[in-house]
Amino acid sequence: MLDAVQDGNEKDGRRVLFGKAGSRDAAFRYLLRAMNIPVELVLVKNRLAPPPVGPLSEVDDYTGILTRVDAKQPIYLTVDDRFAPFGYVPADFRGQPGFVLAPGTAAITTPKDGSRDGVSISGRADMREDGSASVTIEQKFHGKLAIRMRGVFDKVSQSQLFAFVESRVLTSTLPGARVKDVVVENKTNPDAPFVLKIKADVSQLGRIQGNQVLVKPIFPLHLAQLATLSSRQIPLLMGAWTFVEIDFSIVAANSLKMPASLPRGEYKHGELEVLVKDAVRGHELSLARTIDLPAGRIQPGDDYAKFQQFTRDADTALEREIALGK
Repeated sequence: MLDAVQDGNEKDGRRVLFGKAGSRDAAFRYLLRAMNIPVELVLVKNRLAPPPVGPLSEVDDYTGILTRVDAKQPIYLTVDDRFAPFGYVPADFRGQPGFVLAPGTAAITTPKDGSRDGVSISGRADMREDGSASVTIEQKFHGKLAIRMRGVFDKVSQSQLFAFVESRVLTSTLPGARVKDVVVENKTNPDAPFVLKIKADVSQLGRIQGNQVLVKPIFPLHLAQLATLSSRQIPLLMGAWTFVEIDFSIVAANSLKMPASLPRGEYKHGELEVLVKDAVRGHELSLARTIDLPAGRIQPGDDYAKFQQFTRDADTALEREIALGK
């Protein structure tokens, strides 16, 4: 269905199938019914919706429409996007109350778990005494981010691939990197993570300062940019789920002196969490970090002040330079 039907205005599932344009959801449900597979629509509350001002306005919070397929366990999914994996539910509608649009059915709650909307980064950098390095990195994109990346890379030609990865993918993680090789995996398989395997040379992974080589912050997120105002009068809306998991090693030249240990930390604010579990193993700096920021609302006042402190503390841990002796 995702491959055969293009986006359009037609809502009649049968006409969408014959015309190959229109609502993929409608066509998908039509096919299931034709195969005698029970399928229903579910109206779901949006977790980003503002608190209702009264009982009548609560209905405005229910903005999600999901398809539910009855199997041994109900399967919730959307069929809107061409690159959506099977069983994908947007983060806004996970673990939320809802109603099956059928007579005599009880209220339901959608599954809380689902494909995380984020990226997992792993790899290795072999750093020389002058701070330059050869890097091998693998990025796995999941959920909504994988959907977006497939849409973007679907438009990138092979001749433009290296330049695109340098200027759009690595510029925020490894500035100045020169790409030597790129492998794209699962580009047309939405049920698997979208994977980029990159080999690159970095001219300045570490900068020389006196008798030290300072390893620059890798994969900075600048979380404090989320809370730039000194105070707020209205809630701060975090409309997207941000999830980053890092497992990256920096192997330093034997001539460099390693620190005895690296700072670690755990920072939380409600459901928001940043974990830093970096370690030193011989001549290897092991960077192990998790940033998990679910979509939601930060309320004005004390909640916003605590959120500000959370972002500053997390940034300090994530963006700290690591000093190696010469």
